[in-house]
Amino acid sequence: MSANGRSSNSSTVQSVTIESFVERATPAPEHIAYVIVVKLPVQSWRILRRYSDFASLEKQLQSQPAPQGAGRAAPAQLPPKRAVQHTLSILSRSNTISLQKQLAEGRLPELRAWLKAILDSQDPIWRSSYAFRQFLELPKDAQFQIAQADTSGYSSSSASAGARSSSQASSSMTKGESHAAARTSSAPHSSGGIRRLGARSMEVRETDDTRALDNPDLLASQAAQMDAQDQQLGRLANVLRRQREIGLAINHELAEQSELLQQLDTEVVVMQEKVCKGEDKMKRLGG
Repeated sequence: MSANGRSSNSSTVQSVTIESFVERATPAPEHIAYVIVVKLPVQSWRILRRYSDFASLEKQLQSQPAPQGAGRAAPAQLPPKRAVQHTLSILSRSNTISLQKQLAEGRLPELRAWLKAILDSQDPIWRSSYAFRQFLELPKDAQFQIAQADTSGYSSSSASAGARSSSQASSSMTKGESHAAARTSSAPHSSGGIRRLGARSMEVRETDDTRALDNPDLLASQAAQMDAQDQQLGRLANVLRRQREIGLAINHELAEQSELLQQLDTEVVVMQEKVCKGEDKMKRLGG
């Protein structure tokens, strides 16, 4: 997902969180990707990053001078890379991905703490670097505010104040009323089957599947559809790979059969010559 397609209006980053991790089949081989959610006042998006992407970012921040990097180590240490034993290469794919999931579950809180340390630091040199902004796919004019973040990521002071206000209001509501109010407050502006998104009221045609969804649910639905498409492409790739192997095996078999036919043709020619010579001898003897 490219940042170029997003609005470049001046805005403040409200939150950056590592939501969860997902299993992905493409690009091969199967791997674990962490889901990072970035929220601005009028837009939000999800980014998939592998552990190797976090490690590459940490290296850039430390090795490259500002503004490309920070020229020093991050304020927290990235969880170490735990090498998978060589014996995993003989295990089945399902066992390998299961071990990767267990490893990802252990890394998730450590990656959140690492990201939180950068976002909460009083020194903005890390989060203002080109490498970090590119990692989050931020628009050029998006800005951070220094604030205390929760354990799962980063929240601006305005977002924290809104959370406290919502908490006080929800204390006077029943659980059902609170849930309904939350959905109403986050529901998109729509009219005549057209959804209006962003400060410029970009119009998007609604469908029966999306009309009942608010913006966060719509983003989650799109992410689920993309994951399903990735899985379908992965299965298709496996089928095509198998067909290629079968085609190569058939080609090899045809080559062997062709060689045998050539040998048989040669033997037939030799036998015909012997028969002709035998017939000549019989004629001479009979004459």
